[in-house]
Amino acid sequence: MATDPVARVEERVRKGVDRGLNRVFRNVREKYNRPIFSEKVPEDVQFNEFMLMKDDPQIMAQFLADQGVSQKDPSSALEYFHRMLKRMEQDAP
Repeated sequence: MATDPVARVEERVRKGVDRGLNRVFRNVREKYNRPIFSEKVPEDVQFNEFMLMKDDPQIMAQFLADQGVSQKDPSSALEYFHRMLKRMEQDAP
C-alpha cells in the first residue's frame, strides 16, 4: 500500500483508469460483438464457414456458443444469419 500522498494519488488514478478501460472494453464487446484489438474475420471467410456449418445444427450451436451468443440476447446471431442468408440470395443463380 502506498505510504506517501503522491503514491496514494497515483494508486487511485491507476485504479480509476483500469475501471474506465474495463468499462470501455466491455461496452464495445457487448455492442459490437467483437473485443477491441481482435481481428475482424473477412466477410468471404465468414460466408464460407457458414456454408460448411449451415446443415449441421450441432456444429452451428457450438459455433454460436464459442462466439458468446446467449439465449437471453440472440441479437448478434440473428444479425449474423440475416447477413449470411442475404449473401446466399445474392450468390444464387
